[in-house]
Amino acid sequence: MHGRATAHDLHRLFRDTAWRPYRESGPEPEELERMKELTDRINPMVVQALVTAFQRSLAEELARPAE
Repeated sequence: MHGRATAHDLHRLFRDTAWRPYRESGPEPEELERMKELTDRINPMVVQALVTAFQRSLAEELARPAE
């Protein structure tokens, strides 16, 4: 459930702050294709960043004293 919400929020953030303004700028067709390729290439980095953030949060939770 939280993973889906995170994915939704990231997609919305990218769409609203990067993709929509870029499309509204009227890029040439070849520039549009390059942007699509770029988003495909950065996807693995985004996934790795999420995994790293989760691992850090989990480590912090496990280090906390039991209640």
